[in-house]
Amino acid sequence: MKKNLFLIGAIGFGLVVQEGRAQPQPAPQRNQSQTSSQSARAMSTEAFVKKVAEDNQMEVDVARLASTRAKSPQVKDYAQQLIKDHTNSGETLKRYASRHNMTIPATSAASKASKTSQATASNRSNTATQTPEALARTDDSNSKELAAKSGADFDQAFIHMMVQDHQKAISLFEAQKNASNMDSEIRSFVNNTLPVLRRHLTRAESIEKSLGSTTTQSHDTHSTTNPSNTRPATPSPSNNNPSRTQ
Repeated sequence: MKKNLFLIGAIGFGLVVQEGRAQPQPAPQRNQSQTSSQSARAMSTEAFVKKVAEDNQMEVDVARLASTRAKSPQVKDYAQQLIKDHTNSGETLKRYASRHNMTIPATSAASKASKTSQATASNRSNTATQTPEALARTDDSNSKELAAKSGADFDQAFIHMMVQDHQKAISLFEAQKNASNMDSEIRSFVNNTLPVLRRHLTRAESIEKSLGSTTTQSHDTHSTTNPSNTRPATPSPSNNNPSRTQ
């Protein structure tokens, strides 16, 4: 009897052990909030092409203004590089859109505003003259502020805008780079354009630092040489008249 009870107890204990081993461990769950945030900024191919096409044209419009209004030679040279690279990028997107029956903006908001104002400014055919007016009519507050500036203030505002714009563009392209719904041609465009955008950003950041140091040096020199900021030296009292003060 005791032997049978011992066997039953041993079998029961073995079943408990087996049941404990058989229970599978819960699989680690992926953080859904992180997954959604990583892909939230990715667009459809058509939406991405349209946005980049319009952004490209706006960069060209602003760079054209900088090429004529900027005071610093390095800012003007940078503007010319932007015009060249962003125009090439825009042409690539136009060819893609044509092959895939997409309609993309032919002009930026600034260019549209310029065409609207031609009826009242028909005598102003010069692009450099129309561009500030066009930018001033856009809904973009930064473009409006930029169009109202000149000289060193314009240089600093333009370069700061380029730093911000290219940071945003790189972020957009990085998100789109891993999008699963993008065709191979646009994926290639993204991969080829990202290095160009990074070069633009690096150069803009370098110029911004240079302009900042130049402005500081100019201010220090002005403070030193401006008579109103220079306290006149007090002459030494005359040895012949110790009681007289100058």
